[in-house]
Amino acid sequence: MVSLFGVAASLVTASYLNFEKNQRVKNAASTLKNEVRLIQNKAATGDKGPRGTVCNPSGGTTTLGGWYLKIQSGASQTSYSIGGVCMSPVTFLETSFERRTITLPRDLIVNKITYTPVSDPPGQTLPMVIFFRPLSSQVSFLNAASALPSDTAPDFFDDSGVFFANKVINPPPSSTVKIELADATLSRKYQVAIEPTGEVNEIKP
Repeated sequence: MVSLFGVAASLVTASYLNFEKNQRVKNAASTLKNEVRLIQNKAATGDKGPRGTVCNPSGGTTTLGGWYLKIQSGASQTSYSIGGVCMSPVTFLETSFERRTITLPRDLIVNKITYTPVSDPPGQTLPMVIFFRPLSSQVSFLNAASALPSDTAPDFFDDSGVFFANKVINPPPSSTVKIELADATLSRKYQVAIEPTGEVNEIKP
């Protein structure tokens, strides 16, 4: 009888641990989805931050370039960053603001990033920027071939304030960017899918 209780307890414990690990991946994907929606909403509403800050100075004018999420796949990639980009009205010198880094829960990684019809080959990593322009829900995807801007030195626009279209991936209208999060063993995975229209969903592959 005691041994039966022991076996039952072990099964319950194993089941709970498995559920907890699955939930951590799912929750991380949900957080990523919410961060994408956050920057999308900030861009759509023209959010330049609180009055008196770097992109919304008191008594001054600035131009909001947009909001971005920067992420890279790979076995050592455990975080991603978001932020806004603003420009001075004369020189269009770009400045990032309200940027922050989101760290994934313990033992989780950004496993891969794919977009139809291209995906990162096995063993290679793919950095990407998801960029939303002001007053629009449309999204631009910038990839590794684009010489991606850094968080501290953004470079999304030319000296006239024109968006660098040559940095943008131009996939078919039906393509979807998928960011896959996974645990260290790659046995538990969840994806965040971003449509060219700006629609964002989380899915279990």
